Amino acid sequence: MPRKKKVVRKSGKKKASKRGRKKAKKSLSPSLVAMFMGIVIGAGLLWLALNWNTITPNVISTISSSVSSFQKNFTEFTKTKTSLSGLSSFKLPEAKKKVVPTKKPIVQKKKIPVVAKKKVSSRSVKKSAAPTKKKVAVKTKAIERATPPKKTTVTMRSQPKVERKVTTQTVYLAKPEPVPAKALNRFSPKIVFVIDDVGYHLRYEQLLYSAGAPLTIAILPQLDYSEHFSREARRRGYEVILHQPMEPLGKNVDPGPGVIKGGMRRSEVERVLDKNLRTVPGASGINNHMGSKATQDGQIMNWVISELKDRNMFFLDSMTSNNSMGWRTARSKGLPYLKRSVFIDNEDDAVYIANQIGKLIDKAKKEGYAIGIGHYKRKTLETIRRMAPQINRKGVQIVRLREVVKR
Repeated sequence: MPRKKKVVRKSGKKKASKRGRKKAKKSLSPSLVAMFMGIVIGAGLLWLALNWNTITPNVISTISSSVSSFQKNFTEFTKTKTSLSGLSSFKLPEAKKKVVPTKKPIVQKKKIPVVAKKKVSSRSVKKSAAPTKKKVAVKTKAIERATPPKKTTVTMRSQPKVERKVTTQTVYLAKPEPVPAKALNRFSPKIVFVIDDVGYHLRYEQLLYSAGAPLTIAILPQLDYSEHFSREARRRGYEVILHQPMEPLGKNVDPGPGVIKGGMRRSEVERVLDKNLRTVPGASGINNHMGSKATQDGQIMNWVISELKDRNMFFLDSMTSNNSMGWRTARSKGLPYLKRSVFIDNEDDAVYIANQIGKLIDKAKKEGYAIGIGHYKRKTLETIRRMAPQINRKGVQIVRLREVVKR
């Protein structure tokens, strides 16, 4: 087959040349526009330069007039008290809506005149006067019942404020809590709390009387508050005994006033004991304060026990010495006596005191009763107060000393 020759169309070249010309025209058009604009701007500047003296006064007058008009409009705008956020809803004072005052509800006025404007004769008025009063009274009573009392709300708000102003320190209950009825059983185990060394000060008096248990209070004689505690404790229903100072083995220890020492004559022992009991009126018995030396003296204890028997009292041996002759002499003479079971506060620590009270409870469950001796201290009284409800829940009864005394 013969090859076909490529035919080059001349028309295509012509078209291409036309397109090129159009592009060239388009590329020249911006330069022409710029030249035209330059000529116009230049002519304008020449005109301004030639006519500057005639134009400037007119321009300044127009600017000043526009500024003055703007100031007037701005002052009017500020008088209307509209915020910038409310400019879209701003209205001229002419277009403001007139506020019409609302009239009072006429509901009550309609009901009252309907009854009052009826024409009634004088006789009928006298007869109808009484029932109208009754109706009004019934309505007022119903309204009073419906409205809640205001006095109750005022008292509820004012009570805590008064308590905060008055109470400057912790306040305790004035009377001990009663023992639950379940614990009042002669077969239930019993414990006794004896509080020694009372009479020096009144610092823990309210705490003593709020311990939540029927304590036995052992008062030291011949002190500033000995007689006060004796009378006040008995008035509140507590048992009171004389905390009799006796000579200890240590020479540098002072038992306090009214001490009974070894080597005394019988008359001296009786005189000291009588004087001490007068400063603690109403005491039902005694226990020894210290006395590790005097209680080992059989002759001294014989005279003390004989005096107590004549006064129909009992003796609690604090057991400051294992060789004490106090309880032995009382047993031989037939005097009601008791022995201390546990010292609960040899250490002034709440945890230690709680553990000692636990030992006292265990001993009471084994032996039927137990006697714990503590002292007139804050932690001792607070621990007894905290543990008293737990002791009663365990079925152990807290009683006075006279309720377990041996006769």
